[in-house]
Amino acid sequence: MKKALVVLSIIAVFAILGLSISTAPIFNSNTDISLGLKDLDDISPEVQAKIDHDVEEALKGVGEEEAAAQAGPIVVEETNIESQALLGSTATLGTVTVKIEPRGDGNYIVGYTNVSGSEPELTINTDVGVVGIAEGAFKNLKTLKRVNLAGSGIKSIGMSAFYGCAALDTVTFPETIEKVGGYAFINTPWLKTARSNANQSSLKNRLVIVNHILIDGIAAEGDVVVDYANGISSISPYAFSYNAKMTSLTITGISQVPYRLCSSATGLQTLVLNGTAKVASFSFFDCQELTSVEMTGVSVIDAAAFEACGKLETVTFGNVLTRVNRNAFMDCASIQTLAFPATLEAIETAAFMNCKSITTIDYNGSTTDG
Repeated sequence: MKKALVVLSIIAVFAILGLSISTAPIFNSNTDISLGLKDLDDISPEVQAKIDHDVEEALKGVGEEEAAAQAGPIVVEETNIESQALLGSTATLGTVTVKIEPRGDGNYIVGYTNVSGSEPELTINTDVGVVGIAEGAFKNLKTLKRVNLAGSGIKSIGMSAFYGCAALDTVTFPETIEKVGGYAFINTPWLKTARSNANQSSLKNRLVIVNHILIDGIAAEGDVVVDYANGISSISPYAFSYNAKMTSLTITGISQVPYRLCSSATGLQTLVLNGTAKVASFSFFDCQELTSVEMTGVSVIDAAAFEACGKLETVTFGNVLTRVNRNAFMDCASIQTLAFPATLEAIETAAFMNCKSITTIDYNGSTTDG
């Protein structure tokens, strides 16, 4: 009992005052970041401006780490001679001449040098030997009409890769696709059509899914359920960001909630996570109407995951929680009670900074009131 109370006191004082009880690095830079698409017709000019800012900041280097993680490693530790020979090389794929460069896990299309024809088409097959399309590779190529990746073997499409391709109405994905970067197809006719088709499907809520990956839900409304049993194996970052009409979200069977999944989702009130091990950084940042969170299977809550959720009152942790990282619940001024399991190992710096309403903290059945 005495040991529990001592640990409890340390957690309470350190967490609320913004100190750290861990010697580990206070920020995890290995957050998995993959996808999340937006379309101008479904959002307000104000939200569009925020998305444009997100993209520009990421591509110019302020969000360099996020953009790089979506497209694959940038640091080439070991590159074979054949890959090195491709550095700066070009290839004509369909009617688009592209630039190819090696990265840590293979060769990537990093941009284009020439486009021909009245309706340009990008066609990639396995003979090209590329594994991904890099961040911003075809950004603002407004004449590009079709993208055919069906036989390409491509695994990754980077952040904002086709951002602003105003004529792009047809995209064919390969079965090998594993990641599609944030804002990869923003402001394309393809995304608008995909949302419309999704609205008429059995999944409803205009959820856009590619190869079992939920890539977009910004237009979803009301109570939204994302379930592995419905054929969804992962979700992209930004997928619900800036959504104003989704009131509740239940995620079941998905191992990780990704980066900025619901940041600034202004209508979200209730969140339930079932079978999710990790909540990535900024996942629910600035969800101003969020009042209740239940995450019984979560072991790690990453940096700023729930920061600035000012109306959040009820947070339910399960019996497997091990870490609450930096700023995770910072400025959540309405939380009153916290109950931590015995599995808790670390609360990092400022995890509960400015949570001024906390009066009771329970650690492994031992309670303190303040």
